[in-house]
Amino acid sequence: MTYSAGESRSKIRLRGSGALGSCVAVVCLFSAEARGQRASTGATQSAAQPVQGATQPAVQAVQAAQAAPVAPVDPREAEARAAFEAGVAALTDERYADALRYFQRSYDARRAASAALNLGVTLRALGRLVEARQRFNEFLELASPAQHERHDREVAQFIADIGRRVGRLRVAVVEPAGARVLIDGRRASLDERDEAVVDPGEHRVEAVLAGYDTAIQTINVESGRTADVQLRLRRPTIEQRVIVTQPTPARGGAIWQSPLFWGLIGVAVTAAVAIPVSIAVTSQPDIPRLTGLFCVRTDDMLCPTAGM
Repeated sequence: MTYSAGESRSKIRLRGSGALGSCVAVVCLFSAEARGQRASTGATQSAAQPVQGATQPAVQAVQAAQAAPVAPVDPREAEARAAFEAGVAALTDERYADALRYFQRSYDARRAASAALNLGVTLRALGRLVEARQRFNEFLELASPAQHERHDREVAQFIADIGRRVGRLRVAVVEPAGARVLIDGRRASLDERDEAVVDPGEHRVEAVLAGYDTAIQTINVESGRTADVQLRLRRPTIEQRVIVTQPTPARGGAIWQSPLFWGLIGVAVTAAVAIPVSIAVTSQPDIPRLTGLFCVRTDDMLCPTAGM
């Protein structure tokens, strides 16, 4: 879908769209106002010239008109007009991203029907159909009787065409209830059937609820079709780990409060008892034979009992 300049700056004609090939840009809104201001100024300047044969009351009326204060130019009005003209030039050259930026700037400076209409045309060319339909409806709200007469038929055709091309997303959150649904990162506006109108193409759908992991699904919606999405929220999995740590004495505490200290003490006591016993056994190789029913030997052999 391409655009070319018409016979004047007051219109842009749409090629390749059959019955929609008529004026879609309303530059004449600002141009007519500018022409009216210039005509008014020219009439005042003409009246300022002295006219031969004019009566004194007529001269006084002209002087009074000259003395009347002139309304200052609203800077936002000038900004809106300049941005609108830049948008028209960009739209003529099919620079849709630039045209969208300029028309939006004009609309922000002055909420005019002409800017809304051209925003709709530009958004439609970019494939942003849902936003384009919103702008066309805004035009219908803001348009003057003359603009309604000139453009209502075309706008109605645009809106009908968008209605056939947009897709729908039917979102079902299986569990639990009360989740917030986001489509492409923005809060979804679901109707009574849990459906949302979207542009054709790929969309990211999310269900968000405190205490649950976010459920996410990416789905492609075909032009004029409805796609179903089911999202199930789940509780986050908590991994439990048991870690055993040895207590450590606080810095600056008494050494006797440390378990390591008492462990060392136990080792020392055991060594102190074992060493003398070992020395006593090994230092007495000859142990006298005792009378009785047993004997003591140092070679781990049994002694014969008495009487054998």
